Amino acid sequence: MPSSIQLVEELAADVPNATAPGRYRIFYDQTDNVLKLKDDVGTLFPIAGWSPWVHLTPLVFPVGSPYAASIQETVKVDPTTAIGTVTLPTAVGFAGFQIKVVSISDAILPFVVTIDTTSGQLINGVLTKTLTTAREFLIVESDNVGWLIVG
Repeated sequence: MPSSIQLVEELAADVPNATAPGRYRIFYDQTDNVLKLKDDVGTLFPIAGWSPWVHLTPLVFPVGSPYAASIQETVKVDPTTAIGTVTLPTAVGFAGFQIKVVSISDAILPFVVTIDTTSGQLINGVLTKTLTTAREFLIVESDNVGWLIVG
């Protein structure tokens, strides 16, 4: 996890917790694009497990230049006019977290979506994966070393 946390206070809310006494705040952490809980002493708890797809990309990203995906993000790509490249963040420190990449094109075109890794990490043993068909998607999950295809 990043060492600096940017709490977006206007987006924070108190959350009651029946199993663990104390005060919790739920907030969106802009440093890594993950919803989290923060307790009274400052311990952070990612809550992506409660909502497995925290959708943080409301628009389709422009193709032709690489897009840096975030943990627990659904990345929508429209490769109808150019090749799209999505670069995954490091898998280290994010075991169990997922990223979903979706081609929203209905046409099968010569343009593809390439999913690339960081720091030589692998996706099921290879450096890149490619989406080549209409409405194809890929879900990868961190194993704390690299990325595994889970869907």
